[in-house]
Formats: sequence, C-alpha cells, structure tokens
Amino acid sequence: MKTIKRICSVVVPALTLLSCCMLTSCMEAKYNPGMVEEWENKFFDFVTEKEISVDIDYGTASAGALLALYVDNPINFNEEGEMIPVGEPIHKFFADEYGRLRTRILVPGYTDHLFIYSPTYGAPQLTAAAVTDNALTYKSEPTQPSTKAITRAVENLRVKTVDAGKGFYAVVDWAEKGFGAIEDMNGIVSAGGISERLIRDVQHTLWNGRESKPSQLDNSKYCVDTEHINTTIAEAYRNDRQEVVTVDAVDVWFTFMNESTWRQDIVGYYFYKTGQAPASPASLKKYIIIPNASVAANYPFGAGGPYPASQAPMSANRKIQLLYVDERTGEVSPHFPAGYTIGYFVISNGCTIDEERIKKPNNSHNGSHGGNKKYWEWINSGILSPDGSYVSVFKPYLDADQSIYYSNKEWNEGRRSQFIALEQNGTVVYGVEDSESDRSYEDVLFTVTCSIPEAVQDPDLPPVDPSEGSYTTVKSTYTYAFEDLWSWGGDYDMNDVIVEHTAVITINGDNNVLKAVDTFVPVQKEEAMTRVNAFVVRYASSQRGAITLPAGSLDETETNSVILTDHVKRDRNKPFVVTREFADGAMPYASLNADLDPYIITLYDEASKKDRTEIHLPKYPATQYANPRQLFSGQEAFYIDKDGKHPFAIKLPILNFIPSIETVSISKEYPQFDNWVKTEGKEDADWYLHYHGN
Repeated sequence: MKTIKRICSVVVPALTLLSCCMLTSCMEAKYNPGMVEEWENKFFDFVTEKEISVDIDYGTASAGALLALYVDNPINFNEEGEMIPVGEPIHKFFADEYGRLRTRILVPGYTDHLFIYSPTYGAPQLTAAAVTDNALTYKSEPTQPSTKAITRAVENLRVKTVDAGKGFYAVVDWAEKGFGAIEDMNGIVSAGGISERLIRDVQHTLWNGRESKPSQLDNSKYCVDTEHINTTIAEAYRNDRQEVVTVDAVDVWFTFMNESTWRQDIVGYYFYKTGQAPASPASLKKYIIIPNASVAANYPFGAGGPYPASQAPMSANRKIQLLYVDERTGEVSPHFPAGYTIGYFVISNGCTIDEERIKKPNNSHNGSHGGNKKYWEWINSGILSPDGSYVSVFKPYLDADQSIYYSNKEWNEGRRSQFIALEQNGTVVYGVEDSESDRSYEDVLFTVTCSIPEAVQDPDLPPVDPSEGSYTTVKSTYTYAFEDLWSWGGDYDMNDVIVEHTAVITINGDNNVLKAVDTFVPVQKEEAMTRVNAFVVRYASSQRGAITLPAGSLDETETNSVILTDHVKRDRNKPFVVTREFADGAMPYASLNADLDPYIITLYDEASKKDRTEIHLPKYPATQYANPRQLFSGQEAFYIDKDGKHPFAIKLPILNFIPSIETVSISKEYPQFDNWVKTEGKEDADWYLHYHGN
C-alpha cells in the first residue's frame, strides 16, 4: 500500500540523484533539492483510493473465520432463502485465534461503509460497518447473556408444557416478549466448547473442500439408517483392554454450532427404549431445547432481514445438557439410563413472531394524564422506532403445526432422511435439512457428546474429514489510463494507453501471500494513439518473490522494472501474465503490491535506454533511466499539468472504464472530475463511475 508520506520518502532521494544533470532552461527557477517537496505539497495526487484501518472483533466463536470485505451488499437469497454471495470482495482475510482482524487496507475513495461477509460456520454471515475518519471498527456484541455453570439441585429440575395434546414440552423457557431467546430455567445452558478445528473440518467435509458453498450442494451421501443417526446409549462396552464395562447412566450434551436458513426453526429431542421405537411420534413426549435457532447477522436478524441483529435469540457454540424425564414418575434427571435411544427433531419455521405496535400518545405524560401507559411500559422491553413515534414488542409463538422433521426418517413424509450424521473422535456432528427441496443438510448444525463417549460411539458413521490448511484467493481489479504527450503538453483525454490489471492472490490462514498472479491487458481503442508506447511494471525488490514473466518481456533488473510490451498498440487485447510466489511468512497480504508502479515509456522506438520519456502515476519517482531534462519542464510538473488540474496517468479501482473521446479532456466527459480535483478528493470520489460522453 502506498501513502503520500511513503512516496515522499522514496521520491526525494531518487530525484536528488538526478539533480546534478537537470537542465533549468525550461523552468522558472533553478532546480534545488527542495523542489520535489514543493511540487509534492502543491498539487493533488489524483489517488482514487484511500487507506483505512480495520479492527473487527467477532469473538472467539469466529476464530480463524474467513472475512470477505465488500463495498456493496453482496447477498442475494435463493428460493430456499439461503444466502448467495454475488460479486467480488475487495479484500479477504482470516480472523485470528480470537476472532479478530486488525490491518490496513485500500478502499475506493468514496467508501463510507463496508459489508463483512463470512461463509465460515460460527461467524456472523453478514455485517455492515461504517468507515469513519478512515477507520472501520466493529465489535460483535454477544446476543445471549452469560450463563452460569451447570451446578444445580436435581430435585429442582422441571419441564415446561408447550402443547400437551401434541406432546410438546420444553427443558428451557423463553420470555413472553422477544424473539424466543432461551431463558435457562434449569441451569443447563453454557458456552460451547467446539474447537475451531472441528468447525473447519465439518465445513471442509460438507462443502467438498471448498471455501464457499457450492451451488446445488448435495450431502445426501451422509444419510444413514435411523439406528446410526440417533444417539443410542449402550448398556456395556469394551475398553482398551477388551474388558466389558457396564454402563448405568450417562450425561448427554447438545451443542448448537450454527444455522444457515432464513427460517426460524425450533430444535428439540425425544427418547425411547432402544429397539422400541413407536410407529409414529404422536405418542412420544418431545422436548424443545432451542425455541428459535436464528443467530445474529443471518436472516431475518440483520443481513437484510426485518429484525436487528442485536435481537437474535441464539448464538453459535451454545451447549445445552439434555434431560431425562421418567415416563412413569415424571422425575427429571440429568442422567440418561443405559438402554435408551435419543432422537432429534426440527420444526421448520416453528417459531413465529407476532409484532404489536403502540403509537406514542400525543400527550407525553404517562398514566392518568392521557398518555398511553402501555407505550411507556414497552419502552424498555421493545424496539423504539427511529423517530420515537411508536414502540414495537415482538412476541414469539411456537407453532407445532408447521412441518416437523425427525431423525427417525420413517416418520417423515416419504420416509425422507432430513438428518445426516458424521463422527470425529467420539463427537457426533449432525446436519439438518429443514425443507424437502434441498440437499445441503446444513440448515441447522449441532454436535452431541456424552460423558462416556464409548457408550455412544458408532463406528459406522461417516467420518469428518480433516481439513487442509486454510487457503483462499482474493481477486483485485484496476485500470491504468495514460496520456502519452508528456512532457510538452497534452489533451488529457487519458485514452492513449489503457491497461486493465487483474490480480489473483492466494493467501493462507495467517494472511500471508503464497502466490500472486497479475494479468495486464491493454484495452485502449485501436485508434487511440499514434506513438509507439511501451507498458512497464516496476515491482519493489521485496515484492518480486520467485517471479515468472511472460514470453517476450524484458526484466530490467537495474530499475526493478518489467517491460511487458514494447508496443502497446500492436499488443492490444493481449494478456501479459506475471506470477510471483512467496515463501510462507515472507509477504503479508496487507503489504502486497506496496509501491507497485505501472508506467509507460512513450516514443519507445526512438528512445535510448538511459534517456527515455517515462510517464508514471502522479508523484511517483522516475527511474534512473528517465530523461532528467523533462522533469518539471514545459507545462508539466511531476506527471501533473502545472495548473494542477489533470494527471498524465491515473489508477482506477475498476475494470471496463469508459475512455473519453479522442482529444476530449476527461473532465468534459466525466463532469464530476473537476470538483473531485478542486476538493482534493473530498467530494465526487466516485466520478469515474459516471460517464456522460457522447
């Protein structure tokens, strides 16, 4: 990344070396070492990007998560309500072990917010964050109050009746107002202990090793018979010494991993004696453990949904102990007897939210003075409208008449499997599909663990495949436009040489670059120039790595420059690919392409190697081979016209830039350009997106 301060530190010594041979006949005053700084300070730099600091804190539940930063909202929804990212992020990074990202990045100058999208299980899917004073700071607030450790008296355990006629009960409670957040009436809810590694391994397995969810994802291969899906507690097992160990009872924990559905699902469990599953679930008591499995930054809580992310009722990595209820005595216990099988269910969109709005009374006094007492009661328990004209209170209603999917697939319509199960080191991972039209099986993800893992281990479950190291690719795009009439004047149409640059960068989980593939394509109109111009890229020596150049290019190592083509007009629409590879840890992503200098050598067919006409981006230093007599000469100053209104080269963070008509100044066909220059980038920073030519 390049900042003005950094450029100055490079430019001064570079041009000072040339001072002894610079002529002054075309200048108003003799050259002096302070002249570079004078020109630096005098003119706008025509930079279309700005550098901002980034500080994102998603918490430890998002450790190692992939974070993609977008300028525009990247999310669409398919017919199943799944989030589908569209477009290209401007940057990608991996969060650290604490779920944080601290870095500096370049963004388009007009950017006042960024969207943070994460495809990683356990991380918020979509968050919008403001860019203020060249800084983006976002801290994810917990959506659940901290819960106490599981220390309770057995005699105090109880269940809640939800719908006795249909056999629905609950081992947790939820408030009358809100969205169905858990209220832990039994002291059985705590922070989960799912490791970052397991989360990554599950995602690696379900997404076939890809970093983003494949389209038409089909995980039905992980469906197994009911006896292998459900949790069966054995009455005995053999230990490592092949001794038979009798099992009396075990404790069982359900840990919610995450959800990725627009529905507001209810999750619960049931149990029966092993081998005695009823013909239908009607006769079973079913116990709700999650009234609403929706998490923050997943629809409908944020991410374009109707409710604020801060009100999400559930959070990733929450652990809930399952309770056993004796069918004869009704006694509630944290211990499941051996010889029982536990199954699971999801009520698709079973938590409905009723909204009641109460308008603010005209008389602001409360109670007997004519005010609406209910409005004032709801101020602290509801959501106040932005203008304060009304307050909304949302009331969750658990609807058992919605579609219910059981892990006992024979109870589902068409005996369809709605659950998959995988196993890793005694932990069983479940995926749930909450509709009949999809096959991803990741709408709700949870794990089940047991106090005696050997009592429930099932060797026939498909394994969770260990993931490889975290890798991702970032695609950056730019356009470089040049005026080739340096150094005596120009029409400033900026269409003589136009080169599109696409960089595909591979980074690992430590945000270090492993590979960068730069593709440069001259795309100017065929009639745009009459001169023979060369297009050159100068990489700082620390940025070259193990470099592979396209055939026919010239590696000018003395100047760190690569002359990709000596005839841009001839090579129009021809791609030039430069590949750089770096050892792990040698090149942080945030530092890649620092001081990258694309430039042209005009009249290349007439120039001598050490006395040539170079045209760089404004305020970038010339190489030692540039003609020193041209610097600060004629009507131009350091690649900016002496009025300070036009550059001779410009870098734009887009592709498909529409060039001006030949001999027509860029400021004529982009009307906002002049004000952008006048305000030194503070206004109309997106001018290049608004073409008004013929």
